[in-house]
Amino acid sequence: ALTSVRLDQSSKTVQLTGTAVSLEDITAFTVGLQDHVTFKDPVLAQHRVGSSGLVEFDVTVRYRKAGV
Repeated sequence: ALTSVRLDQSSKTVQLTGTAVSLEDITAFTVGLQDHVTFKDPVLAQHRVGSSGLVEFDVTVRYRKAGV
């Protein structure tokens, strides 16, 4: 589940914050971003197990405009 999506228009970078059941789920999410035509270079900035037992994460990814 995503809890925050922030776009930095000057650098075309999107920061995604959320929670997942496992680190494998986050890996699958970042692979999906890498395979998507709109995004480039996803990076898992950090992850940690929260008090709820879910894995909290921050992923940054570059946004590509259509046709660029």
